[in-house]
Parts: sequence; C-alpha cells; structure tokens
Amino acid sequence: MNKKVIEREKNKILQDLKNTGFASSHVYFLLTDEEIKLFEDNKKYFEKMKNSPQIKERSRRIKEGNPIKDKSKYYEISQYEFLSRALTLEDSSFIKLYLNETFLDIADQYLGQEVKIRNVITWIHPENPNRLLTHSQRWHRDQEDDHNLRIWIYYSEIKEENGPLKYIKESSHGMKNSFLWPNIENNKWTTHGYLDQKAKNKIPTKDIASAVGTIGTIFLVDTNGIHCGGSVEKGDRIKSMATYLKPSAYQIVNGPLYTFNHNAEKVNNCDYDSEAYKNLNEREAGSLK
Repeated sequence: MNKKVIEREKNKILQDLKNTGFASSHVYFLLTDEEIKLFEDNKKYFEKMKNSPQIKERSRRIKEGNPIKDKSKYYEISQYEFLSRALTLEDSSFIKLYLNETFLDIADQYLGQEVKIRNVITWIHPENPNRLLTHSQRWHRDQEDDHNLRIWIYYSEIKEENGPLKYIKESSHGMKNSFLWPNIENNKWTTHGYLDQKAKNKIPTKDIASAVGTIGTIFLVDTNGIHCGGSVEKGDRIKSMATYLKPSAYQIVNGPLYTFNHNAEKVNNCDYDSEAYKNLNEREAGSLK
C-alpha cells in the first residue's frame, strides 16, 4: 500500500477516535504489502484452528445449545482451547502484526504516550442458540484506564446476525455520553462496568455504532467507552484483538495487567530470550514489556 494512502487513513482514524472514540478501516487501506502477508498468514492459523478436532467439538456443542462450560464465557473459543497454552511470537503472525508501525503510531498519538500492548487474543465465536446475553455481551465499560485502544481485525465477515460489537459514540472519559455510567475518577473506579436498566434507557440510539464488516475490516475503539458484543445467531465470528495502554494505565499499575505475560498460561507468553523477540526493533520490544 502507498505510504501516502496509509498516512491519510491514519489521520482519518485519529480524527474519528478523537471525535467519537470509534474508527474503522481495512487491511488494504492501512497495512503495507509485507503486513498484508502477516494477515494472510494469520488466516491460515484460523483455518487450522477452525478445523481442529477439539475446536470442531466445542463449536458443535455451542451450536447445539449444550456447550462445554469450563469457563465463564463458554460461548467463545480462544487460542488456549486450540493450542492448550498461551499465544507466543512464534504462533503465526498475530503479535507481530499488532506491532506494526502504523498501529503503534495511532495508539501513541491517541493515548499521548508510547504504549504497552496487552491481551493479543484469537477468537472464534460460533453460532449460539442461547439468546440470554451475559458478560461482555451486556453494555459495559472496560476498566483498564481512563482511555485505551482496542484493535480488532476480522477474519470472517461479520454482519448483524453475527452479533457485532456495538459502541456508544462519545461515551469514553470526558465525552458527552460519558454521563451514562460512572467512569474512572482520580485514578479510581467507583463501580463495576455493567450498566443498569436505568442507564440503558438513557442510551441515545442515534449514537450507537455497529461494527459490521468484511474479512480484513479493522476496528479501532476506545473501550473505556460503553460497548457490548452480541450473541452469534448465524455462522461464525472470527477475529483477533489487541489492547494498547499507557504505561501509567490503572490496571498496569494496580494489576492484573502488570506485564505482557500477566497470564502466561492462557493468554500471551513472550520469551524475552527468544530469537523472535531479539529480532524486534526497540519500539516493538518495549511495547511487549
């Protein structure tokens, strides 16, 4: 992709984030040709994941309404169910892709500091007959800090029936819709992130954005703002995600997100002595600390 096109797209995204906390793009507008190759490499990972016997079985059970309930979010399948361990730098190109210069530039400029990356996750959400929304399917704020940046990349087409992310524009800290639910103040949270019914009744429907998109769509969202994910009614929702935070973020300072390896068993495990890590540049390596 032409550098001028990427720069123009980056500026548009930053303006959208500043105005609403919500922005979108596509791999063909925002990534270089080399980074597109990383994206294609990740598509192969998801094909293997989707077709592995254990994931086929978990998907079948979810689709039949008889899920394996070995975790609270039984309806989602992550890398741990596929790999039986955390995601590393050597597992396809997910972490490497989220280290790309454009993503880091956007995160640094939006958050105002050189960022840290947390929770690089690969997900499959199969069709789910259970219409009772729970956990992150309910309206809520994420509570890592007063502002954050999550970047999702789609590896399947996500329509309304796939239960896309819904986001209330201008609901992050300091914006007009932040009043809907208590936010972090003086570096402290006063309540949990989930909205009660009284708050939900006040949501301005005109400010709700729906994150629908084709394969390769990228959503960049400040999830201190109020958002929710839906239940998949048809097909599979396949995507990856990473979170970008200021080093001073509430959950980096106070836990549990002290380091990139905060959950080295099930989420991410970076071997700082590995060749893969030593081959990163200074900026990339620093974001994984």
